[in-house]
Amino acid sequence: MQPQTKICERCHVEKPAREKFFDINLRSPDRLKAYCRACSPAVNAERRKRKAERSREWARANREKARESTKRSYEKRRRERLAYLRRWRQENKEHIQEYQRAYRQKKQAAETEVAD
Repeated sequence: MQPQTKICERCHVEKPAREKFFDINLRSPDRLKAYCRACSPAVNAERRKRKAERSREWARANREKARESTKRSYEKRRRERLAYLRRWRQENKEHIQEYQRAYRQKKQAAETEVAD
């Protein structure tokens, strides 16, 4: 039988043990996560931050392996990425032209300012 209330492990607030207050976790005996819905975004952000730090530490400790892995990943997705970039440039020609126009104007203004 499922308990009527549950205490969030992060904020320590007692809330009704329902899906409205806790996300589902099928591995848990009560089928609810340990953190309430209000705390879940913060818990997930902390978890992502810890994972990113562990990845950076591993990459620092294993420079050659990390470099090789990055290289393999790049080669694997290279054609796909180039096709995406070609498609994007084709669909955004006006945006690119406007950006280039603004860049040239800014560069000319800087050159005339230096010449003065």
